Amino acid sequence: MVAMEAQWHLPELHVENTTISGKELLEYVDDGKGREIRFGYDTNLNFTGWQDALGQTTNFTYNTSTGTDRNSTLRKVIHPKGNSPYEQAYQRLPGELDKGVYRVINHTDAYGNAAVFTYGKIEKMKIRIAEKEDGMLT
Repeated sequence: MVAMEAQWHLPELHVENTTISGKELLEYVDDGKGREIRFGYDTNLNFTGWQDALGQTTNFTYNTSTGTDRNSTLRKVIHPKGNSPYEQAYQRLPGELDKGVYRVINHTDAYGNAAVFTYGKIEKMKIRIAEKEDGMLT
């Protein structure tokens, strides 16, 4: 048996930050060989995506609200080939308006199958699943 010894070389990393709305955020990481990963943010400081060393981009979109309601819940992830594993919508429930709590009310998977969530008391959550071609199931 021949013993093999792993050799790891970690390149010198260069990190650059950016400032948005007074907050310092990671802008990119460079490995010193010209390969870098870039990160993006919106004005609400939500992480909007990243671009890898090959220039491929993964994007994140958020549900947006107006006024003082800062609903920055993740709506959708879009991978470099344009595919998205799911899309979700959220809503504040009556009685929780002051808590900043959002619950998923609609979830659609990559195949277009939709699940609709309605809430009563938390222990009595109801789920309806809709198939894209056949309509609603209960």
